[in-house]
Amino acid sequence: MHCELCNQHNLKPFYQYINKYCNKLYNRIYYRCHQCELIFLDKNLRLSLEEERHRYDQHNNTIKDASYLQFLDKLLVKLTPHLSSQSKGLDYGCGPSVVLAKYLEEKGFATTHYDPIFYPNPTALKKQYDFITCTEAMEHFFHPSTELQRIHNLLQTNAHLGVMTSLYEKPQDFPLWHYHRDITHVSFYSKNTMHWIAKYFNWKILFLSSRMVIFQKQ
Repeated sequence: MHCELCNQHNLKPFYQYINKYCNKLYNRIYYRCHQCELIFLDKNLRLSLEEERHRYDQHNNTIKDASYLQFLDKLLVKLTPHLSSQSKGLDYGCGPSVVLAKYLEEKGFATTHYDPIFYPNPTALKKQYDFITCTEAMEHFFHPSTELQRIHNLLQTNAHLGVMTSLYEKPQDFPLWHYHRDITHVSFYSKNTMHWIAKYFNWKILFLSSRMVIFQKQ
């Protein structure tokens, strides 16, 4: 098995268990890369497109959900000070409800949205942006290397990328972590993984916490 981020080869299984989800059993086998520290699900155990869509359709986030907007504000309070009123952005992996793009529009930032399942708009991928948001999406990436390279190409020089995803701390604590219980979550990152990503793409880390990263393309 090779790493889906740095392409390190000959990885061995790191953790395996049976996940009971919605009265159905799912075999889960994870690999951990010692170079970039990505933990990822065995590619043969990924959900089908139909199963993914069904799971995402159950999300109830809307622009009228005050608690969800408060959650998004945690990212925006770190990201928007780096933007101007003329900044144009992209919400990458927006999901079915397009909440963040609408919220950014309300705050005065022109924002396009893209999602490979719900809004696979090729036009959105043919221009560059002053900022990109990627909230609760990186954990769904089957191929983080490919997705991040695409995001890199979509960012203008000095543009910003705001990411929200939960980061694991110690690999030995992974079995007890709730985050992999969601069957659509297939890729998991540590703070060291984020530093690896920044070095690889020549991005600067402006902010890093256990749930959020702000990058700037150099």
